[in-house]
Amino acid sequence: MRFIRENKIVTGIVIATIVLLTVLALTGGQKAKANWGIDGVHIVLRPFEQAWTATVNGVGGFFAHFQDVKKLEDENAALTQQLAQAEENARDIGNYQSENDELRALLNLKDSLKGEDTIAANVIAKDFSNWYSTFTIDKGTSDGVQINKAVRTTAGLVGYVTEVGTNWATVTTILNNGTSVSGIVARTNEAVICKGDFTLQKSGECQLTYISNDANITSGDVIQTSGLGGIYPKGILMGTVGDVQADKQSGSTSAVLQPAVDFEKVNVVLVEGSSQ
Repeated sequence: MRFIRENKIVTGIVIATIVLLTVLALTGGQKAKANWGIDGVHIVLRPFEQAWTATVNGVGGFFAHFQDVKKLEDENAALTQQLAQAEENARDIGNYQSENDELRALLNLKDSLKGEDTIAANVIAKDFSNWYSTFTIDKGTSDGVQINKAVRTTAGLVGYVTEVGTNWATVTTILNNGTSVSGIVARTNEAVICKGDFTLQKSGECQLTYISNDANITSGDVIQTSGLGGIYPKGILMGTVGDVQADKQSGSTSAVLQPAVDFEKVNVVLVEGSSQ
């Protein structure tokens, strides 16, 4: 105690140093404990943090995937529309080309009918329900169209005018079961009658009747108009002979005519004018 009393300054310094070191030691220990606690929490929570991060990334990727799919669907729809438009344009070009070719051929036919009065017309309506037995054209009396005038295409005979208005007319085709056209076999010049038949018109054919018993007619023979009857000029191609049937009991022969004209595809026609 004597030493302490005699050395108060030194003793004070020593005590102050010890207190300072103790405080530092305690403070450092608390920080170490705090760091250890924080590390422990991180160690425990780390798997959950990783799982959450993976889940968030997965959800983001999931929605990103659907966004990509939607983008692809939109692009596919746009491409499909473009393709459909291109196909439609190609069809239009093809139709225009076909119509142009048909009109050119019709013009050539008109030119070949030297001095004959003919009227070009467009088909504007067809009677689909009656197997193309009639259709309507866009020319009428104002254009010189008259009833009982022959109608043809570049392929051959179509029919004749049965009704006419100011700017339209009805054409009855040779398929109609009420029509009758006098014809001849081009090879033999033998006479036949082409008649519309209700059953045959469904297949786009006509019946050949009034064939002579000893007529030399065979499948493939060409039939043309004879010029008799006052409606159809002579020499218009009607079609070719199909099936030939001879009835031994009655001694009569009949045949099927396959028309040269495809009535489903008729778009433009020539109508015989008033000079006929």
